Amino acid sequence: STTGAQAGPTLTLDGLEVTVASGTANAGDTFIIKPSYGAASEISMAISEARKVAAAVPVIAQANLQNQSKAKISQPEILDVTDANLLDDVTIKFTSASSYDIVDSTSGAVILGAQAYTNGANIDINGSRVVISGNPLTGDQFRIRANTNAKTDNRNALEMNKLVSKKVLDSGTSTLQDVYNTMVSEVGSQTRQSEISRSVQSAMLDSINAQRESVSGVNLDEEAANLLKYQQAYQASARVVNVAKDLFQTLMNAV
Repeated sequence: STTGAQAGPTLTLDGLEVTVASGTANAGDTFIIKPSYGAASEISMAISEARKVAAAVPVIAQANLQNQSKAKISQPEILDVTDANLLDDVTIKFTSASSYDIVDSTSGAVILGAQAYTNGANIDINGSRVVISGNPLTGDQFRIRANTNAKTDNRNALEMNKLVSKKVLDSGTSTLQDVYNTMVSEVGSQTRQSEISRSVQSAMLDSINAQRESVSGVNLDEEAANLLKYQQAYQASARVVNVAKDLFQTLMNAV
């Protein structure tokens, strides 16, 4: 593709940002950018043990067993895995049926106070999101903490599996499977076109070679026939010479 003139150390083209790390570019300098060059050849196995697969979500939520209501809390959805406080141990503590505080589970210090509660609404904190549904009572508590030694948690793997049918590519219009199928179809089509083109070019080459051979080539059968003809002509000429020699000798003897 072609883009207009750009200035500055960072250039934007085709969704990529390219930064000139050092040095000064001069007029006429060119740089080739191949973001996917060698991608397939460099694919390798990163891990060989299943236990090293990050199948679990890093945080877990649970209701206090002493809660008086039947309100429930969903398992956390990770919004920002880079949040520095993601693994902090916090507690959602209801101060009334319609409000709650978010406190530090260890010290009890209030992190966010007097938050209005709405049944089924998102509660975002420390890069994660939970949903409390039901009618909690004053004193009910819900804890969010690091998911340490999660041996039976496969929520992260399930979220990864959802990507197969989730439209995350082409501005939210295509799934990974759609793009993969399109790529396979395009590669197959281009491969078939190349095969047909190669067959046509090969046929043309054979035809040209045949035409050249018909003009400049040597036909062994024809040359063998000509050689036999010349041999027979030589033998006939030799006989004529012998006859003339015999006649001349006879005349000389007669004289």
